Amino acid sequence: MDGTLFQTETLLLPAYHKLFDILREEGHYQGETPDEELMLGCLGMLLDDIWKKVIPNGTPAAHRRADELLLQLELEGLNNKTGILYPEVQETLEELHPRGFRLLVASHGLEHYVKVIAEA
Repeated sequence: MDGTLFQTETLLLPAYHKLFDILREEGHYQGETPDEELMLGCLGMLLDDIWKKVIPNGTPAAHRRADELLLQLELEGLNNKTGILYPEVQETLEELHPRGFRLLVASHGLEHYVKVIAEA
């Protein structure tokens, strides 16, 4: 769904910056927020692999906290309608469903995250 139906960066980047603000406040991270391009280059990877690249010197606790925060902040963004669909996605899906097409989701994302995206 991310990157195919909606513009991932419109949801991810605000969450990404807030995530690092919180990690700094909680003492899990020091320094500047890593460049956005580093995170965007990790899209499609599993979270464990993302944090190994984005926070290579982070502790396992910092990586787990980043997992929790990213999910929480992205869900908040979805609830606040932060993510933007690509042009004509909504109209296309609304046209396909009444015609009897089954609309399914395939994702390696966390189940709760995927469900919220589908509902948004």
